[in-house]
Amino acid sequence: MTPQLARFALCAFAFMAGAVAINAFYLQGRTVDSKAAAERAAPSVRTQVRDERRLPPMQANAAKLENPPEPGAVDGRPDTIKAIQRELTTRGYGPIAVDGVAGLSTRAAIMAFEANEGLPLTAIANEQMLKNILLGATPASARKPAEPSARAQDVIRAVQNWLLSLGYAAGPANGLMSPETEKAIRAFEANAGVTPKGRITADLVKRLADAAPLKAAAAR
Repeated sequence: MTPQLARFALCAFAFMAGAVAINAFYLQGRTVDSKAAAERAAPSVRTQVRDERRLPPMQANAAKLENPPEPGAVDGRPDTIKAIQRELTTRGYGPIAVDGVAGLSTRAAIMAFEANEGLPLTAIANEQMLKNILLGATPASARKPAEPSARAQDVIRAVQNWLLSLGYAAGPANGLMSPETEKAIRAFEANAGVTPKGRITADLVKRLADAAPLKAAAAR
């Protein structure tokens, strides 16, 4: 190989080596820039946790309320319950202890009021019930009676268990008023020397509790 050809080969090799180095440096720079852009576009898990902690408490709690309770499904405060007990006693739905505790007798008195007013049986002592008592209630549609609430079913079930323990054929203790339960109530009332009504009242609960106390049913 002549000296001139050797110099040409050396220059060509140097040129190619430089091109490779420049290309590698350029690609590395683009990779770093791409990673930086990706990090800016998508914050890290730690950053997301910090951002979630900055959410307003109401917004965070609201997201967890998938099945909120139905309006009016819980009892009111003790002072509201006391007011209901006083009003029901005044209107002849007693005997009820005015103690701010929604016991069986209080719930039975509420159910008696609801039955007289054509309302669904709820047995719930809350602000709406107090308004119904004080201001009057709009009767529910008679075409499709509503099923008693869970509270009302507890009272009905306790009455059914009492009647069954006393030997009255009240039907299954399922918490639902049935012709058998109404007939058993009337029979018990007749034997107790009171006018048969065939429905749940505070007086009925008291008489049943005196006749056959149940540990699971504390009448108030």
